[in-house]
Parts: sequence; C-alpha cells; structure tokens
Amino acid sequence: MPRSKTKPAHRDSLTRLRLTVTPPSKDELLLRQTIQQALEQTFGLSRAFTYFDFVVNETDSDEIVIQVATLDASYFTAALAAFSGHNTFSVKEQVDFLPED
Repeated sequence: MPRSKTKPAHRDSLTRLRLTVTPPSKDELLLRQTIQQALEQTFGLSRAFTYFDFVVNETDSDEIVIQVATLDASYFTAALAAFSGHNTFSVKEQVDFLPED
C-alpha cells in the first residue's frame, strides 16, 4: 500500500479561518456562542467546547478570523457549513501555521 505524501499535522500547529458572517455581527460573545452551537449541533457536546480564539473582528466588515488547532479545523469548517441558526457562516480562507516561540 503506498504511503501518503502529506505530513501529519504538528500537535502545536494552528489554523486561521477567515469567515463571512451573515447577518454581520461584531458581538464576540454572541458569535462565540453561535460557533459553539454549530459544533454542538453537528458533533455533540464533546466538540461544543473546542477551544478557539478571535484574531480579527473588525467593526466595519462582515468578516471575522478565528484561530483553532489544525487538528480541529475540519470540525469547525464542517460545523459552520452545516449550521442552521440565526447567523450563517462561510469559510473564505484557511491558513495553517506554526506559532513562533
């Protein structure tokens, strides 16, 4: 069986997800609760409290950027795409990186 040429994600690597939020909201608490609801709706309570952080939440835009562990990024993208709630999210960009020491 041929081996995969992709490297496994480093345990400390992070991913930034640039999201569009409809309708636009700058209330980080409300957005955090909505993202947690999306994770719970799709994957249950075990994923609802997966850690993430806001990197950018500009006041004049409908875009936000959240930072998640690379190993959890696929859960976030799937949950946000499938979520049916007051806000809808679409992933515009995904960037993987290692944090600097």
